[in-house]
Amino acid sequence: MIVKKELHVSDKEFFDYILNNLHKELKRIVSRNIKRSDIKEGYTFVKRYKQGNATIEIDCKIEELDIPKAYKLVMSTPKTDQIIAHRVTKIDDDHIELEYEEDVISKSLYVKLNKFFKGSSARKKMEKTLDMLEFEIISKKK
Repeated sequence: MIVKKELHVSDKEFFDYILNNLHKELKRIVSRNIKRSDIKEGYTFVKRYKQGNATIEIDCKIEELDIPKAYKLVMSTPKTDQIIAHRVTKIDDDHIELEYEEDVISKSLYVKLNKFFKGSSARKKMEKTLDMLEFEIISKKK
């Protein structure tokens, strides 16, 4: 799924928001001592969550981090890879065009069918999420 959207924020503001949220999450799941400057291309970490009685580990890797142009995170389990990417094109000092890409790669027929049937609703949900993200960035400026 690819969503393109014009946002009324600067490229710097957008990446500050993304990296601040990633930094908060990493402090929670990896180490409270991690610095924002530690977050670089190639950085890897493991997320764990419980599903029923099982604990699932997700290997995460920042495959691309080109501030303020691109960010790509790959999350892998033994059966599935999920890719999340942001590509930013600066329009002017206060506007960007964001290309958000999310893809799930799996051999599982269930995952492939789920991806197919939920495609349009996932796109609409992501557009709303990007609107909320834009609103949050703008409201923090005031």
